[in-house]
Parts: sequence; structure tokens; C-alpha cells
Amino acid sequence: MRIAEYALPVAALVALAACNGTAGEESGDDAAETSASAAEDTAKEDVVEAEPTPAALDAIPEKFRGYWDSSDDPRLSCTDLSDGGIFVAKKEIGFYEATFEPKTITQVSPDEIASKGVFNDLGETSDENYRLKLSKDGKRLTLAGDGFDPFEYRKCGAKLKKADLDVIPAEFHGKWAWQDPTNCPVNPSSDLIVTEKFVTLGGRKGKVGQLDNRGNGSIIVHYTNSAGKPAEMHLDLIENGQRIAFGEPGSTGTIFAKCS
Repeated sequence: MRIAEYALPVAALVALAACNGTAGEESGDDAAETSASAAEDTAKEDVVEAEPTPAALDAIPEKFRGYWDSSDDPRLSCTDLSDGGIFVAKKEIGFYEATFEPKTITQVSPDEIASKGVFNDLGETSDENYRLKLSKDGKRLTLAGDGFDPFEYRKCGAKLKKADLDVIPAEFHGKWAWQDPTNCPVNPSSDLIVTEKFVTLGGRKGKVGQLDNRGNGSIIVHYTNSAGKPAEMHLDLIENGQRIAFGEPGSTGTIFAKCS
């Protein structure tokens, strides 16, 4: 009886030991796989993508070139009258009355370049460092440099639009006497009177419908005359804005002098 009583427990212990041995071997394999996987993950984490090597360029890349504008005025944005626009060429960045000529151009990344060059503003020059960066969609351009906050520009078309504004600029406003300011008190019938929306010539008043601003104090005013017919006049400021050269299609021009 005692043999029988101990035979079963001993057999059970042997079987259990055998099972434990197999389980131990499997646990060891799993541990090895886990360790190998962890090592592989660590190796992947240690791999850092190499930064692109900056490359020297002979010119500003094509995708940076063209007209760009920062103006928030929808009437002026991407037009010939905007003072917030720039033009990027192969070897020049043109601003309103200023230019930047790069001496070195470096490709920092596919969408960014850096440049060292000379900034020329109405004859005054300075050495500048600029960076140009494109947005992912290529529709916005950021200009950064030393000593100023970055500017963001929107891409314009292949060329600037011509600004057609219906408001005459303030420098043309007022009473203009025929030929000479001594005629101002006389109030002759040939006086020219200009406001934002109206032009009056010889007592005949016309409403401005469209304005072509050619820049540098030169405009073409399209208006409806007192007879209800379309007409136009050309006005060019001369002598530092003290006189206007006046002209109409098919007629000889004349000069008007500014009245105080």
C-alpha cells in the first residue's frame, strides 16, 4: 500500500518536471526574441536622418522666381501700384524702389535657400543676409533676414495686373488755374478742379468711372462728361507737383498751375 501511495505522487512529479523543462526552454527562446527585437528598435532609434548638405548655386532656382505680394488691399495686391510686392529673378530680388543682388546663393533644402549680397535702396547700399523659404504648396514665400521680422508673400500670376482704381490720388486734388497761379483769383472758365470722384473743366463737371494709374504722378481719368458721354483726360504732375500737364485725345495739351 505504501508503494502504491507513493508511486502516483512520484510519477506526477516526474511529469511536472518534464513539463517545466519544456516551458523553461520556450521562455528562453521568447526572451531571446524579445531581446533581439528591442536591440533592433534601439538601433532604429539611433539612426538619424542625415541633413541635406548645403549646395552652392549659380542662380536662384526657378520655383522661387516671379512676382510675389504682401499687400492686404485687394485693389492693389499683385498690381503695378502695390508697394508690398517683390520680383524674384535669377540673380536679383526687386523691391519697391530697391534691389538685392546676391553674391552667394546656397541651397539649404529643396524649399529653402540662403543668400549673401548687397541691398541697394535709392543709392544707399548695405551687406545683407537673406533666406527665402517656400510653403509646401509653393503659393507662399517667406523672406527672412538680419534685423527685421520675416515677411510672407503670396504668389502672383505671370505678370502684374494693371490697377484700375476709381479714386483719384490726393496729390491731384484741388483747383488748378490755366497756365499760371496768378490766374487763380480770376476764376476763369478754364479752371480745372479735381476731387476723388469728379473732374470739372471749364465749369463742366464729370464723374470718374475708371482710373489708369501709370505711376510717377501720371494718370488717365476715364469719366462721364456733363453731356453723359464717355471721355478721358491725361494728367501728369510736373515741377514737384506744382503744375499739371493736361491732355485729351485728339487735342493739344496745356499746363495748369496749382492754386493754394
